[in-house]
Amino acid sequence: MPTRPLLTELHKLDLKWEPATPAAESYALLRELYAKGGRALPPDTTVHGAKGWRFILEGEDRGRALRGLEAAMLMGLKKALRSGVAWNDHGVAFRNRDDLLIRRARWKKERRRHYARLNLPLKPEEYLDRLCSVLEEKLRCVDEAVARGEITIEDGTIRLPRSKPEPVSAETVRHRTALFKEIGAIQLPDLILEVDSLTGFSQALLDRPARSEQELLKVYGGMLAHGTAMDAAAAALQIPQLTAAQILAGMQLFEDTGRVRAAADAIASFHRQIPVAAIWGDGSLASSDMMSLDVSRKIWNARLDPQRGVPSVGRYTHVSDFWSIIYDQPIVLRMCAGPR
Repeated sequence: MPTRPLLTELHKLDLKWEPATPAAESYALLRELYAKGGRALPPDTTVHGAKGWRFILEGEDRGRALRGLEAAMLMGLKKALRSGVAWNDHGVAFRNRDDLLIRRARWKKERRRHYARLNLPLKPEEYLDRLCSVLEEKLRCVDEAVARGEITIEDGTIRLPRSKPEPVSAETVRHRTALFKEIGAIQLPDLILEVDSLTGFSQALLDRPARSEQELLKVYGGMLAHGTAMDAAAAALQIPQLTAAQILAGMQLFEDTGRVRAAADAIASFHRQIPVAAIWGDGSLASSDMMSLDVSRKIWNARLDPQRGVPSVGRYTHVSDFWSIIYDQPIVLRMCAGPR
């Protein structure tokens, strides 16, 4: 779209500006020139800002100077709208900052209280002095570490030596050997069956006891497929008792958020009863990361996984410090932020 017709339409929006803004002066100047039907920038015109366009704005070709001012105005307007210097009272995205945040009169009255709650000084210079003092202290620590040979600086980059593994004490090896000897060798299917019998995971997921061995395997197959990020066809190659369609049906069982939450709570409750879990953590801390779960395209918040191209829903799984999944938040996948 040509620049001049676009700016003519923009002048109809009744944009508001912060006072003493260079872009606002250029905006008003162009409005005045358009009203007079001007095709050239007057020679005695002073344009503030637009440093990169100075050689055009001050050139002998005044028609070219006007076109340069129009281009500079569009770029300056884009920055002004994003920074909040310019706004429209009827807009949605580019509103007055006082309407979106705290009005000036209220901020002037309450800012001391807000700064005190954040433990920040009123003057930015005092805050910067505090940061600079911390920075100087950290730089001295780096200088001392370089002098001791603990780190090196090459081409402006701090390089740390490769960490060496700590030696394992004989007592640790003895306890580890005794622990694994006590546990013994165990197959994964046996472990899944035993945990399920102790916690009732499959019953919570199905909302009833499994009616057959095949239905129980379907639950386990869907669980393993989701947990290993495999599709139904790949999981079926590792579970000969089930077809890809049966594993897909098992995967779809995990689309019911309420049942999945009940099944995970059953595992977490049982986990808390294990004495060693109390050594790992008390449940006050947790970590989270997102994974992509394959779902039916009929689910309202399903989107195509940008990496695998299948209908999926993101789940932020929260793992507590005693290693149980205590919460999971469904997230709609987007093309610009795919699963990790």
